[in-house]
Amino acid sequence: MILEHINQIPVIAAAHGVTRAILSPGSRVAPLTLAFTRYKKINCYTLSDERSAAFTAMGMSEATNEPVVIACTSGTAASNYIPAVTEAYYKNIPLVILTADRPPEWIDQWDGQTIRQKDLYSNHIKRSFELPVDVSHPDAQWQVNRILNEAFIEAKKTPSGPVHINIPLREPFYPGTGETYHFQEESTHIIKPVESKSNIEKSILSELEKEYEKAEKILILAGQSDYDNTIYKHLSKWAADRNIPVIADIISNTFNCDTAITKGDIFLKNITEEEKQSLVPDLIISFGKSTISKNMKLFLRDNAIKSDHWHIGITDYISDPFKNLTRVIRADIESFISSTEEWEIKDRSYLKQWTEKEIEADHKIDSLKPNPEKPLNELVVTKEVITNLPDNSNLHLANSMPVRWANFISGKGKNIKIYANRGTSGIDGTISTASGHALANKKKFNLVLTGDLSFFYDRNALWHNYTNENFCIVMMNNHGGGIFGLIAGPSDQPEKEEWFETRQKLTAKNTASDFGFNYISCNNIEDLESALESIRNSKGNTIIEIFTDKDENKKVFQHLRK
Repeated sequence: MILEHINQIPVIAAAHGVTRAILSPGSRVAPLTLAFTRYKKINCYTLSDERSAAFTAMGMSEATNEPVVIACTSGTAASNYIPAVTEAYYKNIPLVILTADRPPEWIDQWDGQTIRQKDLYSNHIKRSFELPVDVSHPDAQWQVNRILNEAFIEAKKTPSGPVHINIPLREPFYPGTGETYHFQEESTHIIKPVESKSNIEKSILSELEKEYEKAEKILILAGQSDYDNTIYKHLSKWAADRNIPVIADIISNTFNCDTAITKGDIFLKNITEEEKQSLVPDLIISFGKSTISKNMKLFLRDNAIKSDHWHIGITDYISDPFKNLTRVIRADIESFISSTEEWEIKDRSYLKQWTEKEIEADHKIDSLKPNPEKPLNELVVTKEVITNLPDNSNLHLANSMPVRWANFISGKGKNIKIYANRGTSGIDGTISTASGHALANKKKFNLVLTGDLSFFYDRNALWHNYTNENFCIVMMNNHGGGIFGLIAGPSDQPEKEEWFETRQKLTAKNTASDFGFNYISCNNIEDLESALESIRNSKGNTIIEIFTDKDENKKVFQHLRK
């Protein structure tokens, strides 16, 4: 029997801007699968691993700035979405999660593939909804339509994020003999939202300007942000015109600002107390999400406790990572910049102090070059990969050390966009997220820089039937979780190799063969140069495995911290 209330889901989804859906196979989800695949206005993909499917959808949404639907069968299939849903929540990525469910009378009755799915993601979701199981009454049909419209509106409403619709279904739900699918586009009711930008009131701007004028040393701190060329240009000019340094982690995508400071993680650890105090700001203006640099975070937490701190952004909760937040300005950074163009210019001496330290750190990075007499190390590999990336590429950075090596180097001078799953900073889902980007935009070259554990943890990202011609993976294999041999604490423990680094002997060769990828193995400088040629030519469908030496990695890491 065709379930007509299910057939309106893709119609409403399309009306709210959905162009892609990822469907994982199962029987209870069949009504959703048939509705989406037979409604031809949404591009549908099938991925069997729900964890990978959800991260892939997240990447598609991130690449297109559109909500993406994911749908799965009942039971633990829905639980496998949790890592990606959590990441999407903290990165404000709009996913619409459809979970097919058993009818409520069979919950906790030892029925197969039956768990408590209602509110499954409740701690990391914008809203949770459940459709009625009985829709025979006209009021129930109206309720279904209203819930669906509300869910899709909520996913896109600023701040955007994931929403969950649990859908209990009773059998029969497969089409019977002679039944055909009809999608009632003209008669399906669509609720259209109107969202306006938040502007800062003139009275508040006047208060802010007085505080700004009192502050002699001002620091802009850019957290993780999507690249926006208009905002980047306006921010760069605004900060440069006022002699204000911009703290720009690589994931902020602001590293090409004229006053960008990108090497704080290198130089802040070992400066004198007098130098620290000279760099402490009177006012921090932050926007975006998290920052990578631990040394920057510790510097501000330990020394800027009495500084004023304004955070600009529209969020559902208050984040105070430096323990000094004084104002939350509910506006986007573009509105703030355009509203403050007449604010005064600051003395250049504060910017000069930061710039001098930045130049010293740049020299330290520049001194580390490929050495044919030594084993390959991950900082040099990362530097060469970033240097050789073609313009207009996407660089996806895995968590643990790859994102940190890249942050040491920065993307200064490169026309590239940076992505990383730093909402929760887990090692799961990096390859899947990047794959979603590549599938959503075939014209853009996507390169993933990952370590071995993140790569092997997410191999199922490649388990699908779609082409990868614009997708390249660079995997630095040091045969374990190298970060635990570098940071204080685990590196000092005798159990380090077995229980922290979890040493492993795998290579990517068989994975490449299994999924039809070209495979390039690098053990020395000559091999690396050949691999870099592949990157310069935007060669996709390729896994480049670079074997690095954990002891050499440690020497380089310690050198940067001297």
